[in-house]
Amino acid sequence: MLRYEAQESLPRLAWCARVGRGGDAVVRCGPWVERREDAFAEGAWSGGFGAFRFDEAMTLCGSGGRRAGQGWLFATPTDTLQPLFTLRRGASLRVSNSLPFLLAESDCALDPGYPYYEIDMFTVMFGLGRFQRSLPTRRGPRIGVHRCANLAVGADLAVRELPKPRPDPFDGFDSYRAHLQGEVLAVAANAVDPGRAVRFPPLATISSGYDSPVGAVLLRQAGCREALTFTKARSSFASREDSGRAIGERLGLAVREIDPDEGRAGRPWHDEALILASACGADDVPFAGLGEAFAGRLVAVGYHGDGVWGLEHEVDDARIERKDASGCSLAEIRLHWGTVLLPFPFVGCTRQASIDAIARSHEMAPWRIGGSYDRPIPRRIVEEAGIPRAWFGQTKRAAATPHLTILRAYTPVEEVFGEETVRRFRAHLSRRSSLAKALERARHALPRRLLRRAWVRALLTRVAGEDRVRRWRWRYVRPLAPQLHLTHWAVGEAMRDYGRAAAKRPAP
Repeated sequence: MLRYEAQESLPRLAWCARVGRGGDAVVRCGPWVERREDAFAEGAWSGGFGAFRFDEAMTLCGSGGRRAGQGWLFATPTDTLQPLFTLRRGASLRVSNSLPFLLAESDCALDPGYPYYEIDMFTVMFGLGRFQRSLPTRRGPRIGVHRCANLAVGADLAVRELPKPRPDPFDGFDSYRAHLQGEVLAVAANAVDPGRAVRFPPLATISSGYDSPVGAVLLRQAGCREALTFTKARSSFASREDSGRAIGERLGLAVREIDPDEGRAGRPWHDEALILASACGADDVPFAGLGEAFAGRLVAVGYHGDGVWGLEHEVDDARIERKDASGCSLAEIRLHWGTVLLPFPFVGCTRQASIDAIARSHEMAPWRIGGSYDRPIPRRIVEEAGIPRAWFGQTKRAAATPHLTILRAYTPVEEVFGEETVRRFRAHLSRRSSLAKALERARHALPRRLLRRAWVRALLTRVAGEDRVRRWRWRYVRPLAPQLHLTHWAVGEAMRDYGRAAAKRPAP
């Protein structure tokens, strides 16, 4: 039996399923989650909406679950921006698209003495099969982290990951572009299907780089008529001009420009906390405060374009290795806004070897410009849409504003977040005892010293494996910093939101 508890007080697209032995389930969810007698889903996918077979889609921008015999099948997105989380406790298994929701429903909490949650979640960059697959809780079971997979849950509550569908290898630019355009059109059609309770009309994001202009070109064919652009990249770039307004207008889009410098002072602290509550950095904090523009929209974003279309890398065909974790910090806030993200570079990316071969092929030579910022596939797509070569893809820029970048210095929180966020976070830190801080430093110091020694790393690699040692080095390469507890503060704030929603739960 499947029973729903849908509440207006919950984030619009959040859900948490409690599955008992034998397969009975209760799903608590926000009001925009689509519900059927034997299945539920949030988001959009490249398939007919009425058939509701989101788990079989080549592109799923969202998540959901359905009955499968005596058990369940839960589906993550086909990108790696947002995982599903699982937690087994007693005679039930909880599955959710929100880490704070899962914790609140399971009566668990993050371990306050474990400062590595963000670093663990950043291992999404290692690719499928290599990222950190579980997270500790305070005096409780570990949380399972599942990316780009379908989860088969049997009557005994055992979780088994199944691979997502893959396209055939691409034999040339035309076949790849046709697949890319076809999937985007199918997702966009699904998002506005008349059978939906809530529809999500398309919205493009656009810059002067390579990736987002491709999304604008593709989404324009799906009826998109609006775009949003940041006027500036972050201050670390020599040239900050990054507006995509001219490109958007040439494509026939109405473009809204946003100045990220002006926006920081007025960003709602709660939005910044929700971005941090993803537990995967805060690269996307410039989007805080844009809920009005993003609510109820299918938003095309260019995350992972460098990994798919760049020429400077060698990657495993289906692993989805990434250069950064951009986009992952929108995982929680998009559920509150009611936003469906379409990260179009992920479409077909599990056939990376054939995409790389196309990019390096003789047929793409006219769209090669040389240098370190050369991406012939997106250049051809955008130029053939009528955009002059000099208008885009000239210099690498980004609006992302990370406070935590792996293996580099921490950015002071005052340079990333608004005053109220910083004030509340510092109040959170002040409540930690001196003993807790001292114990944390002591636990960090020994592995940090050991991992500096090459012979120790070599021995551990032979015993534990290269991936595990790489994760340890990410954790311990730098001294501890107070801002590693931003996740604890933000997840705690989000859990209180879910707790308040639970208090408004109607009586059964």
